[in-house]
Amino acid sequence: MANTINFAEGGFNVSVTDGPGTTNIEVVEVPGGFRLFNEDGSTIVGLDLVSEQGGIDLSIGDPDSSGNTLAIENSNLNFISAGEDRLEVSGSGKGINASLGGRDRLIFDGRAAKSNFDTTSSDARTVIRFRGSDIGGNVSRGNEFNLGSTADKLIFGGAVRNTTINDAGGEDFIRFRGNITNTEINLSSESQSTILLSKNGAINGFVINGADNDDILLIGSSQYGYQGNQTWVNIDDPNDTRRF
Repeated sequence: MANTINFAEGGFNVSVTDGPGTTNIEVVEVPGGFRLFNEDGSTIVGLDLVSEQGGIDLSIGDPDSSGNTLAIENSNLNFISAGEDRLEVSGSGKGINASLGGRDRLIFDGRAAKSNFDTTSSDARTVIRFRGSDIGGNVSRGNEFNLGSTADKLIFGGAVRNTTINDAGGEDFIRFRGNITNTEINLSSESQSTILLSKNGAINGFVINGADNDDILLIGSSQYGYQGNQTWVNIDDPNDTRRF
């Protein structure tokens, strides 16, 4: 099955593999953009979405379902050749491969698991956001993020577990609003990153590799500078040190 939608700002192609729950895909126009969903409300499996020209505002998920916890699975979202796209996944995702271009925004209302997100070909700021509202509710589990050399933003609105973030450079902003478990950030020598942790979040098995004096750590409203050997020191209180 394949659909092609064209409109003033650009176009995109949609294709799905045959299988249960994948032959009922609909794309409907909504105010400001389009919504893609399975007519029967089931999980979308095997979606290949390619943005050709950019400027797309697309939501994925059944607009009539409030309890859909897995909206998309084993799918490819390719926005690398365009730009200024906005993609929102109403539910959660598993096995997603997302490639994003400049000024793209990818938003998850639910959880993403065992997925890969790549902005290494982006030529301008890209935003990846997991909304979440519960400090302990998982929004990222078993994911890998590869951030390019632009000033990207990565925001986790809930708990993060077993996640790897590779930062190739740029003035990136990475924010954790919830708990962090068994997660690592790998910074390059070209990175000038700001990492913001929740003051109230539980942190276990969190590691920041490759940090230097250009990087900033914030815990709540307190700022920490890197002193080497995985040690961060509060700039206002030298007795307040953290190891990550």
